[in-house]
Amino acid sequence: MPRMTNTYMLAGQSTPQEIIESVDYGIFAPNFGGGQVDITSGKFVFSTSEAYLIEKGRSRRR
Repeated sequence: MPRMTNTYMLAGQSTPQEIIESVDYGIFAPNFGGGQVDITSGKFVFSTSEAYLIEKGRSRRR
């Protein structure tokens, strides 16, 4: 059963604040908990230990 163990990303040019300001509606999750894959559907489910709602370029704790 092939699956991904780790994901690595290179740093970009934007600051975290610039990225948040560019989002109309989304979630900013700086810290993740555990995750698992449902191999029958291919869905990946994970939990966050810290998350913020982004609306119109502003983040707030929910």
